[in-house]
This record gives sequence, C-alpha cells and structure tokens, in this order.
Amino acid sequence: MAGWPLVTGFVVVIAGGLGAGLRFLVSDWAARRVSVEFPWGTAIANGCGALLLGGAVGAGLDGVAMSAVVGVLSGFTTYSTWTVESVSLWREGPGGRLPAAVNHLGLFIVGLALAWVGWAVGGLFA
Repeated sequence: MAGWPLVTGFVVVIAGGLGAGLRFLVSDWAARRVSVEFPWGTAIANGCGALLLGGAVGAGLDGVAMSAVVGVLSGFTTYSTWTVESVSLWREGPGGRLPAAVNHLGLFIVGLALAWVGWAVGGLFA
C-alpha cells in the first residue's frame, strides 16, 4: 500500500494535536483544583498515558488504531515538561529537593507500575 505511511502519519499528527489539547485541559484543571506547588497536571497526564499505552500494547492494537493511540498519548504525555519541572523544583533550594525527587523518581516508578497494569488488563482483551 503506497499511501499507507502518509495515512498513518496523518492519523498520528491529528491524534497528537488532540492529545496536546487534552494535556492542556488536564494541566489547567489540576492547577485550579490543587493548591500545592507540585506539577500534578503533568503527573496525572503521564500516569494516565503509561496506563493507556500499556493497555493498548497488551490488547495487541496495531495499524491505524495503534497509530491513533500513539498519536493521542504522545501529545498527551510529556517527558520534557516532566524533567524540566523536576529541575525547577530542585533549583528552588532545599525545600524543593524532596518534591523534585518525588516528582521524578516517584512518577518513574508509578509510571512503570501503571504501564504494567495497563498491559495486563489490555491482555485480557487480546
């Protein structure tokens, strides 16, 4: 299929835009709901993304369906914001060191666990 990469690319681009919009809404929602100076919006988005992508892989999605999932979740999750927020917390001084460690190391461990759970649950639908 000669046009297939073009179609797949288009699906990823459109889905990525939708995911980025969803991330903005989640981050905005979290910022308005939580008074703690912690990047909860990014943590929520990345945790949900790990769970959902694990589920999609576990369910054996492929083709256009997997391209759509990857596009949405690539736009929804963000490695760069997560790391910059951790550095920003760290640079606040001694009071920011623990939140930085919790943000970075904690979310890494939680993300692994959520991806594992998602994969296992997705496997039930494979």
